[in-house]
Amino acid sequence: MIRRPPLQVHSPVEFPEELSISGGLLGEGSPLAGQQAGEGEACTYLLTAVLMHTGPSASCGHYTARIRDPYGEGQRGDGPRSAGRWWSCNDECVSEEGWGEPSGAARQSGVTLLKRSAAGGGRLFASKTAYMLQYTRRSELDEARAAGPPQAPQAVLSALREANAALRARARQYDDDVAAVEAKVRSRDEYLAALSPLLQAASPAARSLPDARWVPASWLRSSLALLREAEVGPVPNGEIRCEHGKADPAKLGEMRLVSPAAWRRMVRRCGSGAGHADCG
Repeated sequence: MIRRPPLQVHSPVEFPEELSISGGLLGEGSPLAGQQAGEGEACTYLLTAVLMHTGPSASCGHYTARIRDPYGEGQRGDGPRSAGRWWSCNDECVSEEGWGEPSGAARQSGVTLLKRSAAGGGRLFASKTAYMLQYTRRSELDEARAAGPPQAPQAVLSALREANAALRARARQYDDDVAAVEAKVRSRDEYLAALSPLLQAASPAARSLPDARWVPASWLRSSLALLREAEVGPVPNGEIRCEHGKADPAKLGEMRLVSPAAWRRMVRRCGSGAGHADCG
C-alpha cells in the first residue's frame, strides 16, 4: 500500500467575524448554557486570529497569521472602534492589515473581506489558506480593553528603547556606508568611461606623441579596478625610473605608455605624480 502525503485543500472557506453560540448548541452540561438567556453577550465570540498555511502539501509549507489587537483603534472600515485593529504576521515582518476593498470571492492567498454580510449580520471573511480560526468571547475582549494593554516592567522598556536607538543608529550608519560606496562606484565608473577610450585610441600611436607618459602597468590596473583614489595613490615614480630620471628601458614590460589626455585624466582622479618620458 502506497502512502501519499496529506493534500493541501485549497477550497475557499467562509467565516463570520462574529459568532453567536446558542445554549442548545453548547448543550445542557456546558457552564455557558445557563448564561445565554441572561446575558446577551455571554456566548458571543469575535474572530481574533486566523492562522494560514501555504505550500504544496499539508506536510510542508509556510505559516502566516492575521491577529486582532483588541487595544488598538482599527483602520477606517474595520468595524467598531471596540473591535480593535488587525495585524498581518509573516515571520519577522509585521504590518497593519487594512483588508482593502471588499471582494466577491476569496483571493488566492490570505484573508479576503467579502462584500456579502454574514447570516447574522456583520462582516464575512473567506480564505483558501486558512488553517485554524480563533474566536474569543466578546465580554473578555471588552474587559481586556477596559483594563488597558499589559505594561512591561520599566527595566524591560528601558532596555528596548536602548536597543531600538542602537538599531536605528546602525541602520543610519549602514545607509551612509551604502551611499558612500555607491558614490565611489559612480566615480570609478565615470573614470573608466572617460579613460578607456583614451587608452584604446592612444595604444598604437602614443609613442609619436611628444608628451606621452610611461606609467607602471600594475598601478594602471589598480587605478582601473579600485574604488577609492586613496587606495590607488599617485604614480609611484621609483618603480620605472632609470638613473637619468626617466623611464627605464629595462623595465619596458612593467610599464605602459599613455597619451597626454589619458595622463591628465589620471592625475585629476588620483593626484599628481611624474610620469616618465623615454630615456635617451
